[in-house]
Amino acid sequence: MKETLLKRRKTITLIFALLWISAMLFPGAAFSAERTVEVYVNGKSLTFGDASPIIQDGRTFVPFRAIFEALGYTVTWDGEEQVASGEKDGFKIELTINSFIARVGSEETALDAPAKMIGGNTLVPLRFVSEHSGYDVVYMSTQDTFAIGIYDQYDMDPIPLRAEPRQIAGRVTDESGSAEPGIPVIAVHTDSPDMEASGLSSEYGYYSIELPLSTKGDNWTLSPTYEIQYHGKSYIGDLHADLSGPVDSLEGGIRTLTAAPITGTLFMEVDASGQSLWNPSDIVITLSSKGPLLDGTEGETIVKRASELTGGIGVPLLPIGNYEVTAHYMPDGALPVALPLRLSSSDDLYEGAVSPQFQEGAEGDYYLGIEVKLND
Repeated sequence: MKETLLKRRKTITLIFALLWISAMLFPGAAFSAERTVEVYVNGKSLTFGDASPIIQDGRTFVPFRAIFEALGYTVTWDGEEQVASGEKDGFKIELTINSFIARVGSEETALDAPAKMIGGNTLVPLRFVSEHSGYDVVYMSTQDTFAIGIYDQYDMDPIPLRAEPRQIAGRVTDESGSAEPGIPVIAVHTDSPDMEASGLSSEYGYYSIELPLSTKGDNWTLSPTYEIQYHGKSYIGDLHADLSGPVDSLEGGIRTLTAAPITGTLFMEVDASGQSLWNPSDIVITLSSKGPLLDGTEGETIVKRASELTGGIGVPLLPIGNYEVTAHYMPDGALPVALPLRLSSSDDLYEGAVSPQFQEGAEGDYYLGIEVKLND
């Protein structure tokens, strides 16, 4: 059952878009027991009645009945043994008050923070229950509030973010709506373009920018591009905001951003002096990845037939990365024949493989250049 839950992995995300820097600078305040903890399930606020979630010793505790039922468990309480249980589809989690040992399924598992009885209410550690139920937990916070969103990361929208003064916050996603981590987001002062503030999207795509005080006006806009460093080079991608217009820093603003992928094109020159009849699609290009790609993911081997492109012949929409490139002559129905190749605009000898580097074109695009020689 546990494996089944993990396969249907959902996400619990503690989202915060407000005053990130303040929380980082004052970690003691970030875990104050006096801070408000808000929990949302599929975008709707979860009500706890008289008992509320708390943060104690750096750990979040929530009323066990409300959270277990929200996650689909049937709840039982053994007052004599002081055991809180949740069961779903034959899978059971049992936590005993003040015990550092929990039972998960048929196994005993160590806890770093036990369930507690506070004011007659049973509170359980959020991280332990969540992770052993197939959920992820990410802690982010505001100066005075935790907002905890429980939702299906593929089908549900995250809980709504709220604007705070002197802050721009939101989420960065790709064109399919999935989180884009590690994207730099830059805010530029409308009257003083040399005045900037920046943030970086988190693992789940959330970012927060604290705006500095200014005597020259209080309007800020987000840069329509983002820049990623990769092997000593800068690569620029487009960043589209869901709302146009500046943000008044006295009010703050929320902006959802879509990061367009940064891709490149392989352009291929062909020395066809030994061939009178051939088509671009007769040439198969193989690009073998040599390490992580620009976006941090592991690259895969790409095998594509060349095609006619604007500006030449080649293979478009390649993830930016380091590749070893080989070429084969393989008309439909024929066996592949390896072709010699070299870097374009080069006097090097032809080889069986080359490793071109992405270059920036005149219009801000990126390309690899090779030259292929068709055999006589």
